[in-house]
Amino acid sequence: MSKFHVSQIETRVRALYEHAHWSKKLDEVANLSRLLALHAVQLSFASADENNRLIEITDGEQDRGIDSVGVDSGAKLVVFVQSKWRQDGTGSMGLGDVLKFLQGVRSLLGMKSEAEPAHATESTRLAVSDLLKTPGAKIRLVTVTTASDLLSEEVLAPINELLSQLNDLEGIEPLASHSHIAQAALFSSISDQARPAVNLKLQMIDWGRAVEPQKMYYGRVSAAELASWYTVHHAELFADNIRVVIPRSDINEGILQTIKEEPENFVFYNNGVTVLAESIEIGPGGALNRDVGYFELKRASIVNGAQTVSTLGSAMGRVRSWTRKGVRSGPMY
Repeated sequence: MSKFHVSQIETRVRALYEHAHWSKKLDEVANLSRLLALHAVQLSFASADENNRLIEITDGEQDRGIDSVGVDSGAKLVVFVQSKWRQDGTGSMGLGDVLKFLQGVRSLLGMKSEAEPAHATESTRLAVSDLLKTPGAKIRLVTVTTASDLLSEEVLAPINELLSQLNDLEGIEPLASHSHIAQAALFSSISDQARPAVNLKLQMIDWGRAVEPQKMYYGRVSAAELASWYTVHHAELFADNIRVVIPRSDINEGILQTIKEEPENFVFYNNGVTVLAESIEIGPGGALNRDVGYFELKRASIVNGAQTVSTLGSAMGRVRSWTRKGVRSGPMY
């Protein structure tokens, strides 16, 4: 079930961070690793107060193994994170990656003056330095991965060696600690969080309804309207979907080709979209006939058709370009 769990984790971190932190210069796995590093910092901060926090994604060619840094001056906590995204969810983190991470931590802590500095902005370096001068400040090393296995003894040994160097004073509370967040802990963290509230308004043509076994409404909705949902809500649309939006280029290109060349046949080539909602309200303007209905869905989630909706949303710009060139668009779904 590893791939299932990774898919759920991906949906959650995309919903939280993709819009602001996705880089077009990087491939998907590298981007997901960045989002995971950011998520690990957020998990490390127990306080909900964000006023005294500085968080930077430091992942890059000169990151020296540190993928994100978090400084919470209120909690007197510095967090260094190394992340590794494993799409298949198997294995663990390797010794080479962890050694590079520890070298970067030593560099930022000033323990290796001859080492090249880890990639971080001057403001982050200053924040780390200032906080570590504060009595009672703590350091937390975090390794996070979608892989399912725990760290091996060989990998843990250099981590524990650095911790012993940082915690060499007897009789006082340890200055530094380490936590490993693997697939199971990540999955628990997203399961414990409240489902995002997504409210949708839509116009449905030739609509109908059924009352058994569950109340259900059906009809046709403009593909442009579905695309607009994704541009606004992104992966939060799929909070109850056990499948992730899988980046299958053959499926995506097939959807795009139909929109571009045969928009009138779009409804026949795709098997529909299913949306669950906690409540559904019908506007009075459409309740008297079944030609056009105006609906409002509270706490909605797409449970079937995520691939179609995400592709429509991602391709919105291309559809507009086709329209300007004279290609008819605007299929119904």
